[in-house]
Amino acid sequence: MTTPAITVITPVFNGARYVDEAIRSVMAQEVALRHVVVDDGSTDTTLAVVDQHAGRVTILRREHRGHAATLNAGLAVVDTPWVSFLDADDLLEPNALARKLSEGERDPQVDVVVGHCVEFASDEALEPGARWAIRQGTTPGYGPGGFLMKAELLRQLGGFNETMQYGVFVDLFARAKDCGATFSVIDDVVFRRRIHGGNMSHQMRDSRRGHLAIARAALARRRNE
Repeated sequence: MTTPAITVITPVFNGARYVDEAIRSVMAQEVALRHVVVDDGSTDTTLAVVDQHAGRVTILRREHRGHAATLNAGLAVVDTPWVSFLDADDLLEPNALARKLSEGERDPQVDVVVGHCVEFASDEALEPGARWAIRQGTTPGYGPGGFLMKAELLRQLGGFNETMQYGVFVDLFARAKDCGATFSVIDDVVFRRRIHGGNMSHQMRDSRRGHLAIARAALARRRNE
């Protein structure tokens, strides 16, 4: 059996509606991988859905502690050179991980490979007059589903900031850039981001406050260099 090069981490909280599709999109990848699904204390039927894939995915169950802590729980069991992430309501494109891995292995200096994503409407976002806007075209995938990162770099960065409620991936990329990580952006569309309503429930005011805190922290790090 081929030794996996990539661990995919999927955090999930009350994601029974979509998590099966997300898992199947990972299982369909044409590359050796390990898929770790971390349940953050779901109270719906998420575990029943995920358990259908027992033996093909690694399932971690824990008390509800929030997004960053759930991501770090997955990171703690990684034993592969590369790590990727996928939200429980999004979908990997066919062969997406192989394309990113090929770019990462082409140049040993590359620490992070970033692909592109497209958005699609689902459920509430399909209703007439829905207020959830769908971006047209492709955008760089600086977030779960869009990138592949060396596990060594993630550990060097200390994983995800558990004091943050919003913007944990924005903060991760800011810290990676500050430490001199090498990025490679490929043109390939590597995942589809589902817009459905539940993933848009955060108030923009709170989200902007979180991003402002990230910017301030980045400036403070640079001043201390």
